[in-house]
Amino acid sequence: MRTRYPLAEIADRDRVPTAVGGIPTDVEEVGRIQSLQQACSPARRQRQRPAPGGVSVGHFGITAGTLGALARDSGRDDNGRRYILSNNHVLANSNAAAAGDVVVQPGPLDGGAPTEDRIGALTRFVPIDFAGGENSVDGAIAEVGGDAVLGEICSIGAIAGIAQPAREVVVRKHGRTTGLTRGVITDVDADIRVDYGPAGEALFINTTVIRGLPPTTPFSDGGDSGSVIVDPERRACALLFAGASAADLTFANPIRTVLSQLRVRLV
Repeated sequence: MRTRYPLAEIADRDRVPTAVGGIPTDVEEVGRIQSLQQACSPARRQRQRPAPGGVSVGHFGITAGTLGALARDSGRDDNGRRYILSNNHVLANSNAAAAGDVVVQPGPLDGGAPTEDRIGALTRFVPIDFAGGENSVDGAIAEVGGDAVLGEICSIGAIAGIAQPAREVVVRKHGRTTGLTRGVITDVDADIRVDYGPAGEALFINTTVIRGLPPTTPFSDGGDSGSVIVDPERRACALLFAGASAADLTFANPIRTVLSQLRVRLV
């Protein structure tokens, strides 16, 4: 029953019997009963305010990626500034952007426009070396105002700390394209070359590798870049940035390295 009324206000014909088949009955007020489907997930490619992690976002000059999580500066004292954490190629257009550039939610591919859907401004990013040097992070942050972003990930909830990626650990992520998926970490020290299209190719070291687990395979697809990957305790362990769809392999940077190089911590 949505609302429990005093017995004197209920007509005799509408009253629940005090017992049915000898079993006592009671009436409990429970409010409106709804399905437990996460509303944010079906709308992950749409505008959401406040926006949780795991939904569409992007620099105004790209297609679309994923809003990873809410972060703040890593100083001992909280200065009140809040940021979207995602990839360089999602928020900084693979080094082509400048601080202050508009970031939209949803991403441009999903209809996001710089005037109507602005959620923040690019603050800083870790430059990607396309000249043959080693990279360890594809990361960027964009400052957001007010309560534009939630401190939780769609369909996962609030992040409960951070952890180092470890082999054989089952992990989850929620991304703009494939939503909520499960996978298992198969490597934590891979060296890979990543194709960034017109921007070039980049070498990444100490990369975490995840293989999807049924029934949520593949673990990721294009547009999931920027997703925060969590372990069974909901601790963030890596930031998704690339994939090899033919082999259902996803590649991610260890979250401790990402946060250190961007000088932020998760909220």
